[in-house]
Amino acid sequence: VGVVGGTFYGGTGKTGEFTIVNTGGSDLNITLPITFSDPRFTVLNQPNATVASGSSSVFQVRFEANSIASFSASTSVVSNDTLYSPYSFTLTGAGEDLGTDIALY
Repeated sequence: VGVVGGTFYGGTGKTGEFTIVNTGGSDLNITLPITFSDPRFTVLNQPNATVASGSSSVFQVRFEANSIASFSASTSVVSNDTLYSPYSFTLTGAGEDLGTDIALY
């Protein structure tokens, strides 16, 4: 199991795409749903419950900051992978002040 991801930056919300890659010789069966420890991070669409050998499955995570601060959330992907289950990782996000432009004439 491998997950390719990143860090979120945003004011009103950002969506990131993550890929679960099956490099093994048999089907990878994932226990769904995937959830995160902080509700600011939500999975918009779950990956496939079964990922064939040599294939991958994509899922999207939405980060919604409710204040100007840094946040992190962890998850564990449970599967039938005998070496890497659960596969745990952490996402980080930063709520930023995007400012409001006001012009007075």
